[in-house]
Amino acid sequence: LDAGLSVRVIDKGGIAAGASGGVLGALAPYAPDGWNAKKSFQFEALASLEQACRRLEDASGMTTGYRQCGRLQPLASLAARERAERRTGDARANWQGRFDWEVLDRPGFAGWPPPHEAPFGVVWDTLTARVDPRRLTEVLGHIISQRSDIVLATPVAEIDPHTLSVLTLAGTRYTAGYVVIAAGAQTFPLLRPFAPGLRGHGVAGQAVLMVLSGREDLPVLYDDGIYVVPHEGGRVAVGSTVDRSAEGPVAYDPNRNDFLGRALALCPALQGAPILEGWAGLRPNCAKRRPLVGRLPDTPTIFVATGGYGISFGIGERVGAAIAEEIAGTDTLEVPESFRPQSHLSSDQRLPDDVR
Repeated sequence: LDAGLSVRVIDKGGIAAGASGGVLGALAPYAPDGWNAKKSFQFEALASLEQACRRLEDASGMTTGYRQCGRLQPLASLAARERAERRTGDARANWQGRFDWEVLDRPGFAGWPPPHEAPFGVVWDTLTARVDPRRLTEVLGHIISQRSDIVLATPVAEIDPHTLSVLTLAGTRYTAGYVVIAAGAQTFPLLRPFAPGLRGHGVAGQAVLMVLSGREDLPVLYDDGIYVVPHEGGRVAVGSTVDRSAEGPVAYDPNRNDFLGRALALCPALQGAPILEGWAGLRPNCAKRRPLVGRLPDTPTIFVATGGYGISFGIGERVGAAIAEEIAGTDTLEVPESFRPQSHLSSDQRLPDDVR
């Protein structure tokens, strides 16, 4: 829209009906060492996201729940502390002095985490932020509906690359100058007819939203795959798990993976906190485990944006801007070559900027 393009959004469900409707909202960077194009792209996306969210809030009069809150990671061993200390110089160089990565003996927030969970101190970084996924997507939906056309609860049956039209299951056909496929885990079936080599799947995960007042100003906690994320309104999100064995639709199961038990050990303040909601869903993951972004080979009017998996919210605004520029022919935002469809179609299983 900002590029002056006329846009129609067709959504299978409603606003935030898929993985975008999760509850976690952690916006955390990769480790600052082993710097590469993928980490650089994510860094620039995270660094510019606050300004983007403020623009959306000003335009809509709504809140995205964004806050640059920082993150604490407890260190459970001397080896973990030494590794974290080695990364301090990398952060200073690669984060350009704009954000900090420090190793502290104590977290500076009473009981967050408790001392016994961080016997060798904590890593404190100021780049990590959080956003409310549902509020952010609602703001985007509101702005689109005010300035363009958004079609909800309308599954897409097929995309015809020859006529450049989109056919819905209801039988309505929409034509366009360009089509961008950004349907999360459902992107891969839509790509199959004309880009069968671009493969991926949904990775199941779950999270919970709990009531815990007075913690809105605290940083994100992270340890061993578990995030504890304070949000506005006396809410704290915990998750998200990774369950690669699940296929198809998934349902919340509090007994699966014992992630609540692990979260309570990391953050005893959650003990006894009421659970507002349990969430489960599928996050899009490409076969090569890196984002898939850009113009499809041999189909110059069809673009794709998916496979962000755990970093989707952090890079989504920059990915969208890059595709809009590519359509407009300006291309000032550089997308890593490893993200490009051509790279996903290559026989190389790993590139130097793969991050696992």
